[in-house]
Amino acid sequence: MLEHGEVRPVGASRVLTVNVRVVAATNRDLERAVREGSFRQDLYYRLNVIRIAVPPLRDRREDIPLLAAHVLRDMATRGGPLRRLAPEALAALMSYGWPGNVRELENVLEGLVLGATGDSLEREDLPAVFRERPPATLEEPLFDGLPSLEQMEKRYLAHVLETLKGNRTRAAEVLGIDRRTLYRMMERFGLDGEQEN
Repeated sequence: MLEHGEVRPVGASRVLTVNVRVVAATNRDLERAVREGSFRQDLYYRLNVIRIAVPPLRDRREDIPLLAAHVLRDMATRGGPLRRLAPEALAALMSYGWPGNVRELENVLEGLVLGATGDSLEREDLPAVFRERPPATLEEPLFDGLPSLEQMEKRYLAHVLETLKGNRTRAAEVLGIDRRTLYRMMERFGLDGEQEN
């Protein structure tokens, strides 16, 4: 069908001509899957005509206010109450790592709407993971003085590990590195996480 634009329905004696566009999405690395033999190379090249790479939500946090507003409006059109996010709640959402991307954001917002009693979704209404630390504000300085790049790297790594309570898997996701690189960095800086995940 992809090559010739023709299909033969099961049990039919004639071929039908079709004119369709195929849009496919995946979170897998298909190039690696092709190299490993777990995805058909010919299918990959037929599908890979126009490629749109969508970065993970943690790399485009500026989209969170628009996405959250859309999800809340959509829930209201499906019969739910119309809720709005308080600024502190939105700041907490924007400071989170979102390993589950947009689907996780949708689920969090749906849970908030279902559990909220007022029109405004407050920071206190968020699950505990969002309330563990106050969200950073633009007024807070990134650092004091002029530390070296290595000192900044160590401070940031320590901050991420502390914020995530030593969860190394999540820390690697937030930092955009693999766990082996994370372990090497921790060893280099003499840091240790509290929780092995």
